[in-house]
This record gives sequence, structure tokens and C-alpha cells, in this order.
Amino acid sequence: MPPISDNMEPGKRVWITRTQPGADETAVAIKAMGLSPIIAPVLRVASLPISHRPAPPMKDNILIFTSKNGVRAFCRYFEVRAFDVVTVGDATARAAQKAGFETVMSAKGSSSDIAPLIKKNFDTRRFFIHAGGKHVRGRIVEELEAFGFRGRRDIYYHATPTPYCPVVEVESLDAVLVFSPLAAKTIAGFELDLSNSRLISISEQTDAALEGIKSGPRLIAPAMTQEAMLTTLAS
Repeated sequence: MPPISDNMEPGKRVWITRTQPGADETAVAIKAMGLSPIIAPVLRVASLPISHRPAPPMKDNILIFTSKNGVRAFCRYFEVRAFDVVTVGDATARAAQKAGFETVMSAKGSSSDIAPLIKKNFDTRRFFIHAGGKHVRGRIVEELEAFGFRGRRDIYYHATPTPYCPVVEVESLDAVLVFSPLAAKTIAGFELDLSNSRLISISEQTDAALEGIKSGPRLIAPAMTQEAMLTTLAS
């Protein structure tokens, strides 16, 4: 966990905009840094109705998860865990292992690292399924198809903006953590004055979606992980 830096005073308030239950996990890390987390998600995550669930995977399919939300949503629909799983990063890999998947491989990076990892470790005759949400980052399906794999993207959940702006005292905020382009677009739409706050985005795409927002410095984490965002927060 990044230590609190000399240029960030203890008790500074940090707005965590991510969805639950991830927001609570981030809050624990923020508190460990001696800062004050403000949990106020700008998105809601909902699973699809059981009648709209995707077709079950075949036993030799490769499952791809690009978020912990994807792991949780998949596990609501299906009990079988005997699949080879590839995840975007270590946090999602740990969530998959905790859910009961035994063969889990992490790309340890972004969505663009998944296709090369699968190409290196699996035969092109293996069918893949990207189990995720309605809003997807990257071009995993297209990249794998370019390598000669066949597969599909199945939607297991959807994230929607909150219908109103969360009640947050923006004047006293030191930083805002933004975890996705959709969250960034939602925050920008609230037309808040965040001039006193640093905005820390998980990716360049997320930062781009903040275009036009009134804020203090806009920073981008060096990797698409919470740890990288917290390191940027402490710098």
C-alpha cells in the first residue's frame, strides 16, 4: 500500500466514484493511507434477468474476465467452475480464484495484454468467451479473431449512471478517483466545480471522457490497477 506522501496531509478527503462492492475495498485502502474516503458511486451495476442470461459455456471454453463484476455476475448464473480462466489483472484473478476457479491466468495489465497471452498459451481450436458487461473496454474479441481464435462476448451485467449527482461537498475534496470512461462521462455530465480537486483516472480513455470538466490537475495512473491509482494519489 502506498504510504501517505509529504505533500498530502492526513485526513484529506478522497471521493471514491466506483461501484459497490469495489468502493468499500478502495475505502479500506484509502483509510490505511491515513486519508478520509468518501464513498459515492456514480454508476450502478445490475445483473441481467435470468431469462436473458447467455448460453452456458462448453467445458473446453476459455473464459475471459476483465473485471470482478464480470466474475460475480457469471457466478450468479452458473455453478460450474471447471474452465480455463484468463483475467485482465491480478485483482480479477484473485476474485476468480476465490469464486472457485482453479486454473486462472492473469494478463497483469490491460485488455490489450489478454489476446497475446491467450495466443501464447492456448491452441486456436479453443473457443473463448469474454464474460463481461454491456460497456466494454478494448477490442479483445477482434484481437483474438485476428490471431485465428473463434469466440464471442457475452453480456452478464450492465452499468448505468446514477439518476442524480451524489451529495458530496466538492469544495473540501482533495482528490477524485475515476475508474472507467463511463464513470468519467457521468461525472463530467454533473457539471461540478472540482477546481480544488485532483482527478485521478485509471486510464487514458477514462481521462479523455472527462473533457470539459472544471477541475484541478488531471492525472492518469501508470497502470490500470487500483494500486497504481493509489500510488498516483500519494505522489
